[in-house]
This record gives sequence, C-alpha cells and structure tokens, in this order.
Amino acid sequence: MTTKTTDVIDADADEITVDEADAMIEAETQALVIYDERERQTTPANVLPSPAEWEATLAVARQIAGTPFVPAAYRGNPEAVVAAILFGREIGVGPMQALRQINMIDGKPSLSADLMMSQMRRGGVVVIESESTRDRAWIKAKRTDTGEVAEAEWTIEEARSIPKMTDKASWTNYPADMLWARAVGRLARRLGSDLLGGMVYASEEMADWDEGGYGGSPGYAATTTPVATTKDGVEFRADAPRGWGAIHKQLVEIDSTMPWGDWIEQALMHLTGKPKLADLSAEEKRDVGIRVANGVAHLSAANAGRDFPPPSRAEVQAAFSFADSVDATLDGPSKPLDPVEVAQAFVDDPPSDEAA
Repeated sequence: MTTKTTDVIDADADEITVDEADAMIEAETQALVIYDERERQTTPANVLPSPAEWEATLAVARQIAGTPFVPAAYRGNPEAVVAAILFGREIGVGPMQALRQINMIDGKPSLSADLMMSQMRRGGVVVIESESTRDRAWIKAKRTDTGEVAEAEWTIEEARSIPKMTDKASWTNYPADMLWARAVGRLARRLGSDLLGGMVYASEEMADWDEGGYGGSPGYAATTTPVATTKDGVEFRADAPRGWGAIHKQLVEIDSTMPWGDWIEQALMHLTGKPKLADLSAEEKRDVGIRVANGVAHLSAANAGRDFPPPSRAEVQAAFSFADSVDATLDGPSKPLDPVEVAQAFVDDPPSDEAA
C-alpha cells in the first residue's frame, strides 16, 4: 500500500501542506489571468490593418466566404466577411467569433446576447444575481471600475403585450432563452454601452424588430398646419434642444447605433444645399437649427420611456418630415420662447465633429 507523504512548510508561523501551498499558488495565478483579461484591456494601437494585413484578410475572406462556416448573411460576399472581421477586431473579438456572433440586421451591426455578455464580463461587469425561466429573465450586475449597479428584467407578460412577438417558433420553443437575450440587451443599455462599441441591441432583439415582431412602427405623422410665427421666425418647442451639440447628444441618447452625424449633414444639404454647419450663415443656422431641434424633440417624446425597439426609419422620417415644407410643423406641446435667445443658441453653439 502506498502512503502519501504530506510535507509541512512554515508560512508565517501557520503550518500548511505542500498541496495546500500549490493550490494557493494556482488560485493566485488564475486570479492574475482574470485580472489581466478584465482590468488591463487596451485599445489596439492601430484598429485599421496595415496594407499587408488587409490583403491577407481579404485573401482569407475570399477563401472562406463560400463555406458553411460563414453565416448565410455573409456567404458569397468577401467584402462583408472582411467588414465583420474588422468590426470584431475593433472590439477585441477573433475573426471566426466575429462572423458567428456579429450580425447585420436592417443595415445595422448587432452582437449576439452571448457575445454581449462575454464582452461586458471582459470589461469588468460582474453578475451579482440572475434568473432565467420560461416566465422571467432577470439580471443584477455591477461594474468593477465605477461601482455602478444595474438591474434588467424581461417577463413573458411584457413579451406577450407586444403584438406578434411571441407568435414565432423561437418564442414558443425557447421562451427562457429569448427572455434572457432581451434582458442582456437591456442590461447593456443601462450598464455597458461603452464596452460594446455602442452596439447595445442584441441580435435576437433586432431580429424580432426586423421581422415585424413588434407590430411595426406606430408612426408619428407631421401636420401641415402653418407654424406659429413671430417677427423673428419659427416657434421653438419648449422641450427642444438648444444648440447643435445638444441636438447631437439627444439623438445619440435616442439611438446610439444610428449615424446621426451623417443624418444631420443630409438634412442640412436638403434644407440649405450646404452640407456643413460651418458653411451656414447666422440666419440659416437659426432657421434650420430650430426646425431640426423641433424634430429631435418630437422624436424624443415619441420614444420616451422606451429602451427598445429603437426608432424605425419610418418614425425618423415622420419626425423630420417638416424638412420638406416651410409651412409644416409637428404635433406636440410647444410654447413661444424668446426668439432672440433661441436664435443665438444656434449661432453661438460651435458644431461638434460628429454633428458637423
């Protein structure tokens, strides 16, 4: 019979066995690895690949684009494969994982719920408690860097209250998984948007929206009633943002995945023929700024208290339909403000890079 030898070492006057010491060292090593992964992440020095890396990536994409390893949305499209790989590179995800778990839905990249949770954990989000059943998904989590704590919940009652959402087979067969995916997306919007490159809507959420699972857009049509005017011009809604920087900030809060800077440029070109705020005269800044600000206020009111789904293209177009007519205005609460004060806000507020 073999007898196991148990050596004893002196450590700070406490006697521990060699096996216990080895276990302590292993635990400390694992803790350091986790610390390195979660607390010492750095942004790549060069997100864009070098010319040689670009050619190599494109060559690989051409080879794999037609294989079953590439999801149907990317298959046969090497350029889309490269785009997915580059997006994954930007957020620290490997090429094949990016292809599997970064999806394009209605022209917007979105992360799977599994990848969202993985990225948040890597960034230092710790799940304190969670629950996932056929009736309820609930997560309570904390950020180790800021100490913020947030909770997110999705219930089957909430899902059933949305037209058509639970009619699909995925909801019938896997309600717990579907609820969990939406709870993860809601947690990301409340606690981890900066860890996900602003991609805060889970693929599972966006798929429901894209397939009409939310009953489509309710629509917020503009009226054609002439605007209330003063000697100085258009009436300004009391809840509208004052200044171009405030406009862009409020738009990003509505939907961080929408390229609002590009949209503002398009709106400016449509209204004035000039694509940059810096090219506008003081009078043009005032007039166009008020109209855009009124549209932002209307879109904000339409999305008040709603963290999902994001505003649809139809809602955005309806909210800004006043841009097609000088005499069109939008429904909603408004009251006359000092026109001089309003005008000055759009002349003095310097355009940000994003909104220029």
